[in-house]
Amino acid sequence: YFDQDGIFWFNAIPTGSNEQIRVDDDIWEKVLISYKKTTDFESVKNYIEVYGKTQDDGHTPYGCTYDDNDDSPFNINLNGENQNIIRIVLNGGEYDNIYSNDLAMQRAKYELYLRAKLHDSIDITVVPIYWLDVNQIIEYQMPNESEPSYWLIKSISTDFSVDGSQKISAIRYYTV
Repeated sequence: YFDQDGIFWFNAIPTGSNEQIRVDDDIWEKVLISYKKTTDFESVKNYIEVYGKTQDDGHTPYGCTYDDNDDSPFNINLNGENQNIIRIVLNGGEYDNIYSNDLAMQRAKYELYLRAKLHDSIDITVVPIYWLDVNQIIEYQMPNESEPSYWLIKSISTDFSVDGSQKISAIRYYTV
């Protein structure tokens, strides 16, 4: 991202389970003005097939994987007889850069990681919290949920006027 001085900064996006939580419910109860949660069910897929570019010898690289994690709500075996399959076939365009079955399988696993989860996002309006930054983890518990969730901050917009507020946009955080 670029800071206010036009300097480009590159920070790693958190991926582990031991990441520092920057804000929790103790702070939210003091500064929260409003929130809005959005869930994108359309992007959820649990059976991924990737086809690479067909080679001169006629071979088409192929990789296929699916969600069989017993803890996942998108496990393909949940309803028996594979009634829970939400398939996507990926080919052409950027997938034409895949020239081996190994690369196709790696990409299929990566696509499964991206797609076999709820795509929740949250917009939070608060009294400004000046120490927050993008790519930090926050904890927030929705009023209708029994446990807090972790969220990765994607953008922050702050109004610096006397009665200004701050808008935080975040996506649900899943560890790798």
